[in-house]
Amino acid sequence: MIEANSFWSIDVLHPGNVIGSRLRGEIRKSHGGDVVATFRFDTPIYEETADQTRFRVYLRSAETEKIPVPPTGQSWIYDLLMLLPTGDYKRILKGTVFVDPGVTDV
Repeated sequence: MIEANSFWSIDVLHPGNVIGSRLRGEIRKSHGGDVVATFRFDTPIYEETADQTRFRVYLRSAETEKIPVPPTGQSWIYDLLMLLPTGDYKRILKGTVFVDPGVTDV
């Protein structure tokens, strides 16, 4: 769930050292529909002891406030793609997003 007017983030862990890869992701109203948000990413960090790469995915509060609240009983969809050093894309995460409009205006 994303709360409107609030910073939102999640850490995505991928097995192995994929530091040379980049992520790309969007929230859309439907497949092929309007984009309601584009994710931001911090520089990935390779965690050697766990042999995994950590990607911080986030949206700033100024971005979450612009995401429209879906009609009751509906949600938006998202996915995250990894651009591999080979130039190929690999979908690493997908799902639905609910938006909580919150109460306090900022």
